[in-house]
Amino acid sequence: MLCRDKQFNSSQTSDLSGDVRALFLTAHPDDECMFFAPAILRLVELNVSVHLVCLSQGNYYNQGVQRREELLGSCAVLGIPASRVTIHDCK
Repeated sequence: MLCRDKQFNSSQTSDLSGDVRALFLTAHPDDECMFFAPAILRLVELNVSVHLVCLSQGNYYNQGVQRREELLGSCAVLGIPASRVTIHDCK
């Protein structure tokens, strides 16, 4: 992770501000909470601008609309606003 164009270590994380951004790239809806929730929550707590790109709408069982809403709801709970969530259905 980069902070203001410089690498930082864990002792420096308490002074992060909103000008730091993080991007999470997931394959499926629910990966954000199953695998990345602790990291996302900590970054949001540190005022990092967290963004998420999901490469699937989760439509395997024709539940894409429902899975999309679940993803957006999960991101909201984690502190990622919908404006920072991109869902790209790679087919």
